[in-house]
Amino acid sequence: MRIRKGNGPLRIQHELRERGIEDAPLDDFVQDLSSDWDALIEHVHRKRFGDALPKSYSERAKRSRFLQYRGFTPEQIRTLFARMTTSRRS
Repeated sequence: MRIRKGNGPLRIQHELRERGIEDAPLDDFVQDLSSDWDALIEHVHRKRFGDALPKSYSERAKRSRFLQYRGFTPEQIRTLFARMTTSRRS
């Protein structure tokens, strides 16, 4: 349910820990869905900001904060922006 809402792995893990779920099953869960996180972060970003690249550093920081709040890792966010930049150059 949380994935469909656009929540990332960190936020889901945090919510499960709050409910007393052990860490070991969480790590397996996150690893099993690792290929889907890239698609999800792209979908969440596109839904909120459209297809346009951030025009300034402050705009990129704003988008990064939004994605971090949704529970995505800094590495996932950097990868998203790198993919967006690369796809624009092609």
